[in-house]
Amino acid sequence: MIILYHVINPELPGKLQDAVIQKSVSMMQSFGVTQDKIDEQITKMQAEPGQFTLGNQIRGIALSFIWSAILAAILGLIIRKNPPPFENVIDQNPS
Repeated sequence: MIILYHVINPELPGKLQDAVIQKSVSMMQSFGVTQDKIDEQITKMQAEPGQFTLGNQIRGIALSFIWSAILAAILGLIIRKNPPPFENVIDQNPS
């Protein structure tokens, strides 16, 4: 995604941000929010750098790795295998 947003198509983050704003406006209008509140929210959304900046993408990847490691540790504790019950028993069948 980093390569796509910053090398292949640098205009894509702006287009995506505009689409997010338009979808938010239509959703707020369907909820019956006043135009003053919608305008206020639009200015806040335009002032924020958005989720498509390089720093936010790197932070998202790092958080994803951390959550994956935590989930893997928890699942590893739950699913870990117990040793076989007869591992240390000496074969007592005389041959």
